[in-house]
Amino acid sequence: MLRGELYTMEVNVLTILFVNKIAAMEVPLFRGAVIAAVGQESSVLLHNHEGNNYRYSYPLIQYKRLNGKAAIVCIQEGLQVMGKLVVDEKMPICLGKTHEMVLQVDDVEFVQHELKLEAEACRYYALHHWLPLNSENYKKYVETDSLVERVRMLERILTGNLLSVASGLGVYVDSTISVCITELCSKPRVVVYKGVKMMAFDLEFKSNLCLPYNIGIGKGSSLGYGIIEKAKENGNGGGQRP
Repeated sequence: MLRGELYTMEVNVLTILFVNKIAAMEVPLFRGAVIAAVGQESSVLLHNHEGNNYRYSYPLIQYKRLNGKAAIVCIQEGLQVMGKLVVDEKMPICLGKTHEMVLQVDDVEFVQHELKLEAEACRYYALHHWLPLNSENYKKYVETDSLVERVRMLERILTGNLLSVASGLGVYVDSTISVCITELCSKPRVVVYKGVKMMAFDLEFKSNLCLPYNIGIGKGSSLGYGIIEKAKENGNGGGQRP
């Protein structure tokens, strides 16, 4: 159980940024190309599937677009799986059927992060390309006229997403976790995720849960959705935008 600052857990996060630029819509193709190049059988963490079944756990290898470039974020055991890309530095892949490229490492950042709860919600974050609404809560969201109630609804969903991340990393957080959305950065936009139209949000929030940057939360976290970044109030602003 994680309570206040009485318990901390070190989380290893490796961000591999490539020189190769990709479009946001190419992230799923980028994921498939890397899995094909590394070898799907090498680890279930690459694709989160065990045979015909889905691995229902937090993805420890996440494929993203950071600053317009292809990137892979590896967490905990995911570091060992993707070490080949760092060692080789270059890897030929094919996005889809025709777009061939050679992945070339631009930068590698390794962070040992202390996952912990603090006494107050004092950590500020930016959250980009977040998909909080399923078919059920989407209907409730659009039928709610009050902006205050809409924000409260998003805060409850965001709290659940953060609890899922902590649980997926082996830390079970009690109800002392707190979340406060401080800014909706733009109107939600429509994106297509797994063939379904969904609303993507960019926002800033503060929490007492100390989170690593570049990791994803919520739906599509392995495909560049829901990226946690440094907010303006918590540093030099902006982080690495998709």
